[in-house]
Amino acid sequence: MRFIRQTGSKIKRSQRVEFSFNGATYSGHMGESVAVALAANGIITTRIIHDGSARGAFCFMGSCQECILLVNGLRVEACQAVLVEGLTVQSIGSINGAPTSKGGKNA
Repeated sequence: MRFIRQTGSKIKRSQRVEFSFNGATYSGHMGESVAVALAANGIITTRIIHDGSARGAFCFMGSCQECILLVNGLRVEACQAVLVEGLTVQSIGSINGAPTSKGGKNA
């Protein structure tokens, strides 16, 4: 798992791919989790819940469900979603005071 951009690293990384999060374009390495790709881009808050509390990845293994997002229109844990080229990721609830899609089957 990587959280910061590595420059000058001798570690071989997989191919870089672009994905979108709430309409903005970011990049990450193919095959890493969406949660890690977001964190590597400086995004640790993925949604704001009804009481104003920030939420994001916590356990990184799919148990806590704090990182739930819409990934290509499906409600999934960001830590369990695999990053591929062109993935569309959206917050559920709101972030930065702006409401976002409520989609997903349980919305």
